[in-house]
Amino acid sequence: MKCESLEISNKYGSVITSNLHYLDFSSYAELSRQKIYLLQLITSYRAIFSEPGVWSESYSEEDVSQKLQLDLDGIADLRLCVDGGYKIEMMGFCWAQCLDATGIENSINTIKYYHMIGAPAVKQHLSNLIGQGEVIYIHDLGVNLADRGKVPLHRLIYPMLNDLASRSQVNTVMFWSIPDSHISRLSRRAGFEMVLEIAGMEFYLGDI
Repeated sequence: MKCESLEISNKYGSVITSNLHYLDFSSYAELSRQKIYLLQLITSYRAIFSEPGVWSESYSEEDVSQKLQLDLDGIADLRLCVDGGYKIEMMGFCWAQCLDATGIENSINTIKYYHMIGAPAVKQHLSNLIGQGEVIYIHDLGVNLADRGKVPLHRLIYPMLNDLASRSQVNTVMFWSIPDSHISRLSRRAGFEMVLEIAGMEFYLGDI
């Protein structure tokens, strides 16, 4: 586990006092040795993706634990944003993994929303896009409801992607979301191109 703390500068160059810390994990085994963060991550994941109006998913603790074990296998990274003040508490998370089309399909198959929309076929479409190689696939990104607007998403996402690119020599990133979600709007602003739409699943592709 690596730990990074930082000062944040606003657009005028002034330093903002912050208790934000970032914790990086490269495997489930590494994460599981930090029990407090594993439990907080599972709790946050369940709460964020059960919110009504977008995903409305229901996951058990075991569901999330099994997903983490699958998603943090091989060349993978998890980054947590933590409030390092008086009460140490996780605020947000993002994790990604180097995967081929089959691996991405297997990951998508663990997502409740995917089954709620009828589990459309994605494997051939993914293969057409990325061929036989691998991409850095962003599995999940979430910020606790009370902490939205407080977590700089670029600090949560890009250091993790750069580390994965360095370790794997893979520079292409893929992820998916749904129309009108915060992630779909953010993706377009960040310059990622929507390259595929299947039953409302919007797939984005781009280079780091």
